Amino acid sequence: MRQVISSSLFTGASFSVNTEHLIDAIKSIPGAIAIYPIYFASGPQYFENYWPIGRKSDNQSDSISAHKLTGVDRVHKELKNFGKGVRIAIIDNGIDYYHPALGGCFGPDCKVAFGYVGDEFSGSHIIPEPDDDPLDNCTHIAGILAANATEIVQTNYSPLEPFIGVAPQATIGAYRIFGCSENGTTTDLITAAIYRAFEDKADIITMSVGSMGSYAERSDAVAVKRVSKAGVYVVCSMGNDGRKGLQTGANPAIAKDAIAVGSVDNSYEAQLYLITPNGEKIFYIPGIAYGGWRSTICSTIVVNDPQATSNDGCSGPSKPVEDAVVLYAVSRADTCNSTVRCNKAAEQGAIGCLLYNIDSIIGSSVIPSGSISLEDGQSIIKIVTENSSAIFTFTNMLEFNPMLTVGAPSPFTSLGLTSDLLFKPQISGIGGYVYSTISSYAAQNQYLTNAYASYSGTSMACPYVAGTLALYLSQIGNPAPETVNKAFNNGTTHRPSISEVLNLFQSNANPVNIYNSTLLASTVQQGAGLVNAFQALTATTIISPSELALNDTTVHIWPEYFQLDPGQSRTVTLKFHASDGANPNFLPIYSGFIDVANDVDEKVVHVPYAGVVGNYSDARILVRNNPQGFITGIVGDDGYYITDGQELNITAAGVFLIILVTAWASRTILVEVVSAENNGLPELDLNHGMLFDPLQRKPLYFVNVPRNGATGFSESYEEYSLYLWSGLVAQVVTIQNDLFLRTTRLAPGRYKLRFSALKNFGDYRNDNDYEVYYTPSFNFVY
Repeated sequence: MRQVISSSLFTGASFSVNTEHLIDAIKSIPGAIAIYPIYFASGPQYFENYWPIGRKSDNQSDSISAHKLTGVDRVHKELKNFGKGVRIAIIDNGIDYYHPALGGCFGPDCKVAFGYVGDEFSGSHIIPEPDDDPLDNCTHIAGILAANATEIVQTNYSPLEPFIGVAPQATIGAYRIFGCSENGTTTDLITAAIYRAFEDKADIITMSVGSMGSYAERSDAVAVKRVSKAGVYVVCSMGNDGRKGLQTGANPAIAKDAIAVGSVDNSYEAQLYLITPNGEKIFYIPGIAYGGWRSTICSTIVVNDPQATSNDGCSGPSKPVEDAVVLYAVSRADTCNSTVRCNKAAEQGAIGCLLYNIDSIIGSSVIPSGSISLEDGQSIIKIVTENSSAIFTFTNMLEFNPMLTVGAPSPFTSLGLTSDLLFKPQISGIGGYVYSTISSYAAQNQYLTNAYASYSGTSMACPYVAGTLALYLSQIGNPAPETVNKAFNNGTTHRPSISEVLNLFQSNANPVNIYNSTLLASTVQQGAGLVNAFQALTATTIISPSELALNDTTVHIWPEYFQLDPGQSRTVTLKFHASDGANPNFLPIYSGFIDVANDVDEKVVHVPYAGVVGNYSDARILVRNNPQGFITGIVGDDGYYITDGQELNITAAGVFLIILVTAWASRTILVEVVSAENNGLPELDLNHGMLFDPLQRKPLYFVNVPRNGATGFSESYEEYSLYLWSGLVAQVVTIQNDLFLRTTRLAPGRYKLRFSALKNFGDYRNDNDYEVYYTPSFNFVY
């Protein structure tokens, strides 16, 4: 037994079973209504830096917070609203509640007043157990939500500039679902935390946790749905896989009743810097392996090759670098990485390593490393060319640097739509370059003087939006969740439903442009736009529904302009059709906004929309051609995909590699062995059986399979899925009216593999709704 959950909304338990047990056998448990597999969810992810940085444009830092971008500053100043009386539960990895900006204590009358915290999420750990974990995503989140970093005098807790969170008078709950390793958790723990937070009277739940999304049918997504309908708003980070392309939203953010939040860049970032001989500050991004400089040192800089075009430093320094910092150029034609260059410099006595014309680097594991912009690299080269003995000062100090990408969608923010073409994300918050609290342990680990840092990720944007919801609830008196959907005749305010809240906040969000462009970013990236708390809390116009998911159907609106007097109504007709020139074979996504302007106060509200051009049901799921080389199929013992008639000797090979590459998600995929002459559709009576992976101890039968991503950085989405096959096949057998899986060894013979993927919107019971791919035939021998 893993977890036992007892809530007014749900009663259940999670447990482990042997692979031989089928779902039908589990369903026979008395009282069982539904069964959900347990999935792994990755640990909290954030970026300390992620974007090429330019030279600081000025020394002005009128506000390090994002509140001027979101109207939160006006809510604080004009409405005198700081979120008082609202309870917000954070489901993540635990808060350093000793931080003075977070109240310095845990329990009643403290800012962090409820929840489960400590080394484990367990009913036996009711008393908090402080620990020295260096990773603290949740402490940063708590600061975004509710920090009061003003008038702090404690050593090592002074911020660069005083600031407050979005809802500094809100009460915070911490629900820790990660262990000390932080490498991940499971959906049964997430589910338990959601229901526990509901029972603990949370008004809002914010979750910066999730994993690859495909379909919102996991137990945590069901919990989100039930809790939301019961009047508690659940805000989820959309994910950081935007570089992987469309449909990369995280689960449970893709759940229908979750508020999925994308990320927009902030105005400033707190960055480390070095100082040139003339006193100019140059900001650098510390390397991931060793980090940046851990104290202030003075050193010369050796420019390895002022005229470098490619592979600068790949063979090691070309000049003496002992007791100096070396500077390398980076180009797209390079064939080596930062670790190779910096480690070779360290071997020759360098005490530091800088690379320019690049964003984040891994760097050396033994000496300080960092990356700077092309412009700053050229500035250093000019100084060193004029005076090779010039002394630079390298620091572990932070200073605010204005961001050129302010107000644009963050490049990492995951994209919608969902695999069922539902509208996600709903809205965006500030998630790029957010300065907030970190634990004292994290500060020590990063060699920072004070416990504050700038992180980036939808993990930061999510609590920002949750904080604006707290301001809203506080503004209307925070009606109890149980009053949701109830009508009162005595003037009492009810708790608005999740759809009513979305109508309000989406209608009054601010659409944002692509960076350095006059074009609006797609709604599958920004949702309805950047949250505008002040406009939402003072809104006089709301549109319902506040989002349009058009599935696979240019917008015509009639009439475009009209006057609507008080008490009147008017029908507006919207017609959507595929954009001219869009190739339906590529299934492109189109999107936009329908604006409604109010001539009285000139406020504009809008409705975002998105749809697909083409027949989504015919989208090819199984990848068979790929410039990167990874396709769906079987790899022989020679390391290549098999060719027709090839012999596969399982005795000699031991195992074969089965590779699955999906261009789109699928609800069901199975891999079977069939006779070489079989070209039919999937059958319920499986031919020879499903392939059985000896390492994972399960057949190659998958449900709710996410798409694979393109080559490059990803938080969750892999380029392909890899499985092992040792000649075992799994067959379904009936024993005393119960269904079991029986594994046997495949007899020698001539076969091929059949990959079957259920098409979008398909019926799993209909053979014609499957896309089928056969590998070349092979001779299987022992």
